[in-house]
Amino acid sequence: MNRISKGVVGLILAAVLLAWGLWHWPRLTTPDLDMVLSCRGELLELDDQGEAGPRFQVLANFLLQGDRASILYRYFSEQGDPLGELSMRGQILSEQHQGKLLALSLSQSALTLEAEQTQMPQHMRNMAAFGQRNQAQGETHTMTLRFLERDEEQDVAILLFLPNCAVCGCNMTPTG
Repeated sequence: MNRISKGVVGLILAAVLLAWGLWHWPRLTTPDLDMVLSCRGELLELDDQGEAGPRFQVLANFLLQGDRASILYRYFSEQGDPLGELSMRGQILSEQHQGKLLALSLSQSALTLEAEQTQMPQHMRNMAAFGQRNQAQGETHTMTLRFLERDEEQDVAILLFLPNCAVCGCNMTPTG
């Protein structure tokens, strides 16, 4: 082959490789998750002197599908009366260590209160404030989920939520 035909073949091969890479790149970099995490926790408030204050309950449902993430926090009084809910939506930024570490970027949030509350859980106030501040500044709220323990047979997991360092037990339900 002469020099020109080798160059043409090289350009064609480079174009084919580039097209293949552009077609498959999103599939190679996007986490392939398809699950619902249903988590339950108890929130204990401390007063200014460090004494135990009111207790609250939180139910958190995480829908992780493809590269999308949706979270619905539902808050209740210690007696089980609904206080409100906070929904957040965004993207799964990364999945590391065989799915044991997930980084989320949450860009949308909405807070709904059942009634004018005299006392909302601190967790609810903090999460709503972060979401509203980040939306106002055009930024996202990042969250990391770390699977401390995972039992695939029982469909349960113990998760560490960062940055707030909360540990919670969750049921795992595949949606695919």
